[in-house]
Amino acid sequence: MLHIRCIDWRAAYDRYYYMGSLNPESPVVPFALRSLPTVFIALSLVACAKSSEAPTVAAVPRTTYEGVFATGSKGGVVQLVSGAPATGTLTMKGGSTVALIGSYNTATETFTMSGGGYDLTAAGEGVHHVAGPLAGATPAASGVLTAYATDAAPQLKVCGTFAGSMVGTLNAVVSGTSISAVAVDAAGNGMTANGTINGNALSFDWKPLGNMPSNVTGSATGALTGPTSGAGTWSMSNGQKGTWTAAGC
Repeated sequence: MLHIRCIDWRAAYDRYYYMGSLNPESPVVPFALRSLPTVFIALSLVACAKSSEAPTVAAVPRTTYEGVFATGSKGGVVQLVSGAPATGTLTMKGGSTVALIGSYNTATETFTMSGGGYDLTAAGEGVHHVAGPLAGATPAASGVLTAYATDAAPQLKVCGTFAGSMVGTLNAVVSGTSISAVAVDAAGNGMTANGTINGNALSFDWKPLGNMPSNVTGSATGALTGPTSGAGTWSMSNGQKGTWTAAGC
């Protein structure tokens, strides 16, 4: 098969179509006789023009997750945005903002991010929900985070503390009727707790905090005390108990 570059097609077309008028010794080729090759060359020109066009690349949709984080000494709001690269921020309550960058695995809905001395892995824990550990420069600067996709439902973020048999930071994010909280003690031992909210009443259960035995369970109940605040009590199956309170982050 004869292969001719697009630029050669155009040159051949010009020579063929105008050869009669440009060469006095050659008679003009009647249009009827040159119409078939002319059409063939013209179609080739169209194909060449299309082949030279830049391909259209479909935009990859990005998903934004927002929630809360807590460490042994700090807490605030986390934002994670899927993409290549994935980006995000940690905004300290009453303080600065740390920029994050990393990767996002669509299949497992998992973020792997770092920035400002922090490393995090937030994996899918259900539809529109990610959570995981947040590692800082020291154990006391480490903790956990939890976040929901912002397109899932309107969100409420609260930051607070828990006290009693144990003390530490308790932050939570509400998405629709779902609530996810993070609790971290001063040493950086953390856990996540998931539950539901019904009207102003809320309740959630959690995994053991820090080095507590795996058979120890806990739960908390409470209520929203304002548009962006809440309070309640918590207890553990080993007898530990106390109170918690939170307000807008």
